[in-house]
Amino acid sequence: MLLGLLVSLSVCCPDKDPYCAFCNGPVCIYCVASYPNSVGKCQVPKSLIDNCIAYKNEDACRSCKFGYTLSNNKCIKIPIENCFEAVDGTCSFCDKNILQVNGQCPLGKTCTDPNCSLCKISGGAEVCGLCKPGYTLQVTGTSYRCLQEYDSNRNCLRVFNEDSSKCAVCDINYYWVNAHCEKSPAYYIDYLPQASTQTKTWSLWGWLFGN
Repeated sequence: MLLGLLVSLSVCCPDKDPYCAFCNGPVCIYCVASYPNSVGKCQVPKSLIDNCIAYKNEDACRSCKFGYTLSNNKCIKIPIENCFEAVDGTCSFCDKNILQVNGQCPLGKTCTDPNCSLCKISGGAEVCGLCKPGYTLQVTGTSYRCLQEYDSNRNCLRVFNEDSSKCAVCDINYYWVNAHCEKSPAYYIDYLPQASTQTKTWSLWGWLFGN
């Protein structure tokens, strides 16, 4: 549903909003450590929820840290072995580069692309959900490619479909400024489980792909 928003280069985030990771025109639609208010600006809730990294509104969590999943508006540890992110009790991405198949994390199956960090089977084909550090994801049609980062797209989770020099979605702890990512001075979230092998990625990705 939201993939179409990443096709156009007309994205223009609210000017230097240090909480904003992803926008539709001048409106921020994904705020980290905060939520989009009625005019599309990021607003920090008065009360924080443990292990929540993004909010729907003043009282509700939208996304949990990796290793946690939403349950009754709380972020609880995922009970599925080797699962890195789960939605509604089903594993959406596995840890340790394990290929997710039918909501499970079978040992012995890993991502085919050596530069892909999170992968799964979708529509009968393997797709990359997120690239390893030093790489960024570009999606063109049914092609999911991990491209090597360079100065203009560092700390970027996903670049625009038609121009890999411009960032569409920034990594957590960074915010979007004129199609590149700058370190946020407003917050810092240690969002990865201590035992995880991942060093870049977060649950915005499951939201973008509707997982």
